[in-house]
Amino acid sequence: MRIFSLKDSFSWVLEETLAGLARPGRNRCLKLDTAFLKQMRVTLLVSLTEEQPDAAMLNEAGIQTVHLPVRDFHAPTLDQLCSFHEIAHAEIGAGGRVGVHCMAGLGRTGTFLASYLIAEGMSAAMAIQLIRQKRPGSIETKEQEQILFQYERYGRRKTEKNRIISPHL
Repeated sequence: MRIFSLKDSFSWVLEETLAGLARPGRNRCLKLDTAFLKQMRVTLLVSLTEEQPDAAMLNEAGIQTVHLPVRDFHAPTLDQLCSFHEIAHAEIGAGGRVGVHCMAGLGRTGTFLASYLIAEGMSAAMAIQLIRQKRPGSIETKEQEQILFQYERYGRRKTEKNRIISPHL
């Protein structure tokens, strides 16, 4: 039986700033996977599994952790997607690199990665297509797809609500 390394599931979605991956420590020693994340210069690891990997070990290696648990094969809430974007955007803006994982790095991970692209201005359809191209098998359920279209509509309403119209137009 082959033991897959974290490297097998790791890919950058936004070059060297936002990546998807399987759960560190899932197929081998967490210490080895932590070393790989360090090598990739990941500064923040967002865990979507119900139980996150050993945060103390990751923190000791200089990798911050955030836990936003979502049940397997389920969709996150709009609040979770908004929180994720806020956290990831701040980390990337400060020069950091963000890794996102669920168990296999596909369903929940793909959903959060696509939501980041949507929050940055991409359409939901295009974000889903791009994530599936970069990480085949991503966004596994209709529920996960639907929350992304809902998130896109939510973002548009929020933008329209905050738009200031100049009285001089």
